[in-house]
Amino acid sequence: MRVAALRAAVAGEIEPAPLWNSSFISLWLVWFLFGFCTAPTQPLLPVYVDGVLHRPPLFTSLLSILYLVTGAIGAIIGGRVADSVGRKPTLLIGSLSGLFAGGIFLTHSVFFLIVLSLTAGFLQSIQSIGGQTYLMGAVRQSHLGTASALFFIGSTLGTSLGNGAAGPLLDHTSWNLLAIAIVATTLMVIAGAWLGLPKISVSTAQAVHAVNQHAGYLAIATRPEILLLLGIRLFPTFYWGMATLLLPLLLFRITHDPSTAATFSALSLSLAACCQLGTGRLADRIGRRKPAAVLTALIATISLITAGSTHALLPLFIAGTLGACSAWSLSVLMPGLIKELSHTGEEGRTLALTHFGWNSAKLTGALVGGSLVSLNSGMPFVIAGLLNALGCLMAILLLQRQQ
Repeated sequence: MRVAALRAAVAGEIEPAPLWNSSFISLWLVWFLFGFCTAPTQPLLPVYVDGVLHRPPLFTSLLSILYLVTGAIGAIIGGRVADSVGRKPTLLIGSLSGLFAGGIFLTHSVFFLIVLSLTAGFLQSIQSIGGQTYLMGAVRQSHLGTASALFFIGSTLGTSLGNGAAGPLLDHTSWNLLAIAIVATTLMVIAGAWLGLPKISVSTAQAVHAVNQHAGYLAIATRPEILLLLGIRLFPTFYWGMATLLLPLLLFRITHDPSTAATFSALSLSLAACCQLGTGRLADRIGRRKPAAVLTALIATISLITAGSTHALLPLFIAGTLGACSAWSLSVLMPGLIKELSHTGEEGRTLALTHFGWNSAKLTGALVGGSLVSLNSGMPFVIAGLLNALGCLMAILLLQRQQ
């Protein structure tokens, strides 16, 4: 620890604190509360579009696609802002997304609904960049795996509780009051974050390095390690975008019971959260590259097993659950890998590149899965399996570069 601190001091950096420090605890609480406040916007949007605006499901699907596109653009801008302006300001700017998301349930205009939704998607990506770069600066690398797991679990927990509270509120009130509640609580959390979230300082060395990197994203993305990292991020997300869309549908086709899909979602997310924590603790002990290689290999194998199980309930249920656990566990490794592979002062832009890839791959996976499932229900997962075999190769190459 002393050697790491001395190296950081020579480089002009500030050595982050251990896991349980005021910055991390404050960030976790803020991230949990943001998840709680804005949770209803995604699951209730299709209901609002159908029941209030009387638009078909295709409209909601197109809106979701545009949401991911604007999110990808927001990630690129958020990475530059985080590296130049700072991590806390980036988080606060992005958190305004909750105001626009809540405003969706106040409008009866399709035009304003589109504007509000796309703005929310744009800002939400900036918020994600701000939150994860703040996390990288708040916790030492040796604790970043566990911290990342707790960070993502906090968001999931907040979202679950927020959705649970939104249902009864909407049953007894109205869409307008739900929107006002989302906006009001978001404003309170933003004010609390502004006043109570400690500032993560950017050292002189970091600032100078960031200014000197005018080549920007192209210079970062063309480094061999970053190219391998992007492959590890892209291909598993392609699988997950496809699985998120197809697995509930395929389970429903087998059982003709909507509760099966709901049970699958609840169980897989609960087990995935446990696996995230275990993966984070393991990564802090042995590093992140070996678990990344194992998890990408698992996703490739699970994809091929799923391809042959689309008409069998139990194998499909098990394969889907294992796929969710593997994909979510891999996401825990990303902050640590990004911090490890980035040059000083580039963490925001490296994260932005992976987030851009995440949005693009999730959208592509959903589109490919939706297009091919009617032709052959197993074909989409065969494609995902082959792509993730390539992702596994990239993870192995990244591991070899370390050795």
